[in-house]
Amino acid sequence: MDWLALFARHPVIPSLWHGQEIEKLPPQAAVVLISRASLFDLPDLVARLKRSGRRILVQVDLLEGYGKDKTVVEYLARVLKIDGIITPNTALIDAACREKILAVQRMFLHDSVALEKGLKVVKGSRADFLELLPGPLVPEVLPLVRQEVSLPVMAAGFIRTVPQARAILAAGAVAVDTSCRALWGLTPAELNRGDDLDKR
Repeated sequence: MDWLALFARHPVIPSLWHGQEIEKLPPQAAVVLISRASLFDLPDLVARLKRSGRRILVQVDLLEGYGKDKTVVEYLARVLKIDGIITPNTALIDAACREKILAVQRMFLHDSVALEKGLKVVKGSRADFLELLPGPLVPEVLPLVRQEVSLPVMAAGFIRTVPQARAILAAGAVAVDTSCRALWGLTPAELNRGDDLDKR
């Protein structure tokens, strides 16, 4: 799977925090992130998304009722057959690589110390992509990240408007994930356009 090509066509990834949000997904949302789910509802949620032909990423660390070791990644990949995970946990990144699913390393930009420590972790990681939070800081921080690592960068957290998403993508990020429904399904052409979209 060429994830970069997929993100180029679908740069906004809906982030689902509640199962009922699946009904709000626009048809053009090709990749969906399950940000929170429980032991009971995750299998059905994944099955519904797969029936609609979408690629599924899971934020492993916020799953309720699942462990936080390699076994959960093996279960997600082998039984539920998801397409990838997002996590700050390097051990889970390694497990995802062994399962041959997409491994996205999440890094929080609390301050310059967090950035420095995070980059050291990422340099030793086998991740396919790096995700930076909060998103609005990405245009400012991405040049510093690029000096240290060459992984494609995604962004998440506090991305609520079209201008924010546009600025993040224009800075060089390949995708943004957001729980803001007004942004779900926006195409690259719409994101590159100004006018009334900026009111979203």
